[in-house]
Amino acid sequence: MRRQLKGNPPLVRIGYRGPKDVRAFHPCGLPEAFVYSVADLEGVHDAIVRIASGVGTKKRADIVRAAVEKNLRIANPRIKFVYLDSVETLELYAPIKEHVTSYRIAKVADNVQQAIVAKAEEMKIPVEFGA
Repeated sequence: MRRQLKGNPPLVRIGYRGPKDVRAFHPCGLPEAFVYSVADLEGVHDAIVRIASGVGTKKRADIVRAAVEKNLRIANPRIKFVYLDSVETLELYAPIKEHVTSYRIAKVADNVQQAIVAKAEEMKIPVEFGA
């Protein structure tokens, strides 16, 4: 690489950096806000939220729910799964069902499990069994 022989990638030079005015902007033109927790969303207005890659599934679901409530756009909203342990949890995460890949019912009592399934069918949300 140092000798710049054919077949090697080009060396990084000054000209490869983007313009300073648009450096931290999303391609759609809005600035990006990097978020690690729900508390980081407090000062965000007119920006696109990008959730950090190290954030876990539970916290990611809470961040997406809070961003949807504030009508913010999310750059990476996909949530692999949400565990449901009560009907209240299902109602809490129902508004973000377009971002959730699957809803899974946690290990709970049979009557709670039946109540979750009945409410999910009423809300037209497919649920899976198994924790």
